[in-house]
Amino acid sequence: MLTSKRRITVLFAAAVALSIPTVPAAAQKADSAFDGQWRYQVSCSSCHGANGEGISAFGPPLADNNFVANSPAAVIIRVIQEGRYNRDKAYPSYAGMPAFYYIRAGEARALVDYLKNGLQE
Repeated sequence: MLTSKRRITVLFAAAVALSIPTVPAAAQKADSAFDGQWRYQVSCSSCHGANGEGISAFGPPLADNNFVANSPAAVIIRVIQEGRYNRDKAYPSYAGMPAFYYIRAGEARALVDYLKNGLQE
């Protein structure tokens, strides 16, 4: 026979288990993947353009950009997370690249994949 404390614990665990919505496996996989295109549109397009074409004085073109095409992902991620200012800028005529320190790990990798493979000028 269950003690009253144990019975409450079991009932609580059952209530929690029943309140968790079930999600089909395919939807779980899609939700767990990072969307580089979405991250680009939210964080990058205001300076670099909707299609990576660049916006004068704000951000250089990223579509067909040699740095993006030829640099390892780790280098691009570092620029995204740490930014570029003053003498570190590759394009002196632009204001500089702010640090997007909150774009981390898988999301940063998905963004780089989109920069390298998804941008169309």
